[in-house]
Amino acid sequence: MSNQKIDFRINNFHKIASLSVESIVPPPGMSANFINSFSVSPDGTSLVVGSPKQTDDWSLPRVLMVWDTRTGRQIRSWDLSCQKSAARSTDIYQVDDLDISPDGKIVVSGGCIIESWELETGKKLRRFRGGGFGFAVIISPNGQYLVTEDGGNKVVLWDLESGKKIYKKSKNILPTSLTFSPNSKYLVGIDCDCKRCVDDIQIWHLESGELVRTLNSLVGTIVPRAFSFSPSGHLLVGLGLEGLAVWDFETGEELGRLERHRNWNKPFSQHLEDVVDSVFSPDGKVLLTTGGDGKIQAWDVEALRHLYSLEGQHEYTTLGASKDMQVLVGAGNAGHSFEIWRVSR
Repeated sequence: MSNQKIDFRINNFHKIASLSVESIVPPPGMSANFINSFSVSPDGTSLVVGSPKQTDDWSLPRVLMVWDTRTGRQIRSWDLSCQKSAARSTDIYQVDDLDISPDGKIVVSGGCIIESWELETGKKLRRFRGGGFGFAVIISPNGQYLVTEDGGNKVVLWDLESGKKIYKKSKNILPTSLTFSPNSKYLVGIDCDCKRCVDDIQIWHLESGELVRTLNSLVGTIVPRAFSFSPSGHLLVGLGLEGLAVWDFETGEELGRLERHRNWNKPFSQHLEDVVDSVFSPDGKVLLTTGGDGKIQAWDVEALRHLYSLEGQHEYTTLGASKDMQVLVGAGNAGHSFEIWRVSR
């Protein structure tokens, strides 16, 4: 079914599977206590999850696991490297973040060590050295670059294929806010400058790392903490406390906002308390978000109008989707469970 025939303004989703940590079969010495990170393959067939170790024995590995979204079954898993570190002894065992390349062939795992893997086999491809921790790892839409953030004040740009470090910049960036533009030319993030008591939205030229412009992060009562681009790159959406806002990315002009205090009597008011994550429909007309009510809410982006809700057995916090958004994954219950949705045929 082609993307053009799907009207995402209408709820065409139906749930096909619910996965819980009880269905994970961890290696000896591991506990499937909760999932720390996940990513959906571009074709929607694979769900990759990263599990932290639940033990003080740091010789035991962190693990990546792959589920088939069509059957809900775990199909493979493999161990990740790790090393002991006094600097972050409390979360040394975590897979802090992971991402899948646009062609679906490579998985990059973050944490105490940043590494890339062949998704199909679990074969280790390379280790990215000299970048510190990988608290956030994101692959560019063109598949050429990897950006990592160390949870402190360093942003590193890498060549994904060779593992070569292109630059390492000192930036006080909120890790969850880092986002590539669809053309892979720009990087967007929140500059958390405590000295100035201001959190600016900063836009950098990717290859040079130079600042292009800033946007005021305080939009009415909304405080953005994450971003999402429309597929065309025309729109930038800021998600966060008290709602969401939309900008024209090219001009920086604010196009509209959804504020909780202006919608206090609406069924989705609680959702706007804290909008956490989002995915755009392929045509750029519909935005799906997770928020304070634990539901997935759908919005008409141009009109900033609520369309419908998706509810499951658990409260959703984060989202993942295939490139055509025919497969949608909601993670919730503090990382204990996933629910998989598919567009009706």
